[in-house]
Amino acid sequence: MAEGTRGLNCCLYCERTFRSRPYTNRRRKACDRSACQQARKRDNCRQWLSHNPGYSESRSPKLRLWAKSHPHYWRHYRKENPKYYERDLERRRKSYHASVLSAKHNLRRREDREILAKLEAISTNGFSAKQIVRNRRVAVVLDYLLKLVHSAKQKPLASS
Repeated sequence: MAEGTRGLNCCLYCERTFRSRPYTNRRRKACDRSACQQARKRDNCRQWLSHNPGYSESRSPKLRLWAKSHPHYWRHYRKENPKYYERDLERRRKSYHASVLSAKHNLRRREDREILAKLEAISTNGFSAKQIVRNRRVAVVLDYLLKLVHSAKQKPLASS
């Protein structure tokens, strides 16, 4: 190794070179940038949890016990830290909104599958008169299209 490149490492996250201290030369994987340090910590935590799968289960009863003995902790914390409270409130609103949209989307998919099943059932009933089958298929398709138009005309939920 050349004298000028001794102690230079490449950051695993941003791929910039950085000079490390002599005692951490081989072990250090991330530069000093906060984004790289956060990514390194996140990776280390993920790796540690994968090697210790029972940690969360053993920790939950202890956390519940602590929460019971400190019932007003979060109320006081939010009052003393309004910026945290606002961020958390916005996060919870977005999460709730996404779950409502997801539930509506899942309901819509289930209804779509039911309509397609009706169409398939009509075509496999073995009617001899093709006219009856075609009329029924057209009726189901029209019902489906009317439902799409009706759902598109509904106003979206107002964000609270």
